[in-house]
Amino acid sequence: SLSATVPASVTVPFGSSSTTFNVSTASVTALATPTITATLGASTQSATLTVQAANLVSVVVAPTQIVGGNTPTGGTVTLSNPAPVGGVSVNLATSAPSVSVPTSVAVPAGSTTASFGLTTSGVDGTTAVTITASFGGSSKTCVLTLLQAWPYSLTVSPTTVQGGSQTTVTGRFTLNGR
Repeated sequence: SLSATVPASVTVPFGSSSTTFNVSTASVTALATPTITATLGASTQSATLTVQAANLVSVVVAPTQIVGGNTPTGGTVTLSNPAPVGGVSVNLATSAPSVSVPTSVAVPAGSTTASFGLTTSGVDGTTAVTITASFGGSSKTCVLTLLQAWPYSLTVSPTTVQGGSQTTVTGRFTLNGR
């Protein structure tokens, strides 16, 4: 079977009634049940091995709280097993337009994780946005909390001027997290 590989033959040591051998499995796109067969003379014995496909384990973002309009470090999806040949696509969605994610992220063949970028926009108050990853009939979620921007500082330069003069005063207004 393509999902399991066994040695062509094994040797049972003298005086023993059994031996062990390694079975190598490949990543599969769906549950596979290869049959492993041993033959000695005219006698044949078979056993079935269940090879599970990768499942979605989690989706996470970092940090989990950020001022709306800033860019988080990013997100990561994790599978239970390495992705099969050709990789897999994990669908992504958000519960609010204030957080944008790609519609999907590709987990490369042989890997268990893939990273994705996301962007945020300003919000009028603290907003919890759910990010959903879907693959193989299951979904996982995480929450990114967006905070409202607020005044952090206001400075003017110069700080003293003569009344009635035509002096230019420059002001600088800064929001938190920007």
